[in-house]
Amino acid sequence: MVVLVVVLAAAPAGALACGPAETPAPADTASVTGSPAGSPPDSVALAAPTGAPAPAPAIISHGKAYPVDEALRDPGFVAFRDSLLRVVARRDTTALFAVLAPGIKSSFGENDDLDGFRRVWRPEAPDTELWRELDDVLRHGGRFAGPDAFYAPWTFNALPDSLDAFEFLIVRDSNVVVRARPDAASAALAVLSYDIVRAGPYTGDPDWRMVALANGDTAFVAARSIRSPVDHRAGFERRDGRWLLVFFLAGD
Repeated sequence: MVVLVVVLAAAPAGALACGPAETPAPADTASVTGSPAGSPPDSVALAAPTGAPAPAPAIISHGKAYPVDEALRDPGFVAFRDSLLRVVARRDTTALFAVLAPGIKSSFGENDDLDGFRRVWRPEAPDTELWRELDDVLRHGGRFAGPDAFYAPWTFNALPDSLDAFEFLIVRDSNVVVRARPDAASAALAVLSYDIVRAGPYTGDPDWRMVALANGDTAFVAARSIRSPVDHRAGFERRDGRWLLVFFLAGD
């Protein structure tokens, strides 16, 4: 565990694009494409915005977790994912259910079928989180688990085994500003890029995630740019030549 000196880090160029359309980079971030060129460094750049004083105390980084999208190895899966993104964009419940496995797992309770999926996600409800969450998962890469299984997003299973998935968060963008308070106008304490950081207490605020500082205090990162490995994730399997969604859930 290393507390790092504050430096000004340049952001990689590009954007990780997993679907048919690019998603604009969040206001507090610079876009990235895949893994930055070269070998990932062992150290972490925690940069103060230009003209700002050095942040104190420092944020402890527990390493880097760079974006991964192994889908590009299988053009058939890429075509399936692009099609599913279009289904999500138009909120087409019928087309979505056509690619759900009959025993799809939607929670760690008793919701292991299509009726359970409908109960958990309420796809027809105006306030459902299904379409937003599934779109986010599909646009953030993932990894194959054998030739016929794919798990998304890349932040799922991105932590080293030595770190608890319930205690650490992954900054999934570059140049993400850490704020003193859950407010985009509050003081900028540091800038993170693909860092693994210790989570602060969960506040229930959907727009901000709390992270731990070196002295035990806390700061805030926009929720769109940081994820827990056990946030919403999806599993896909190829069965009889067809890709199906076999689980879509959060927690453990």
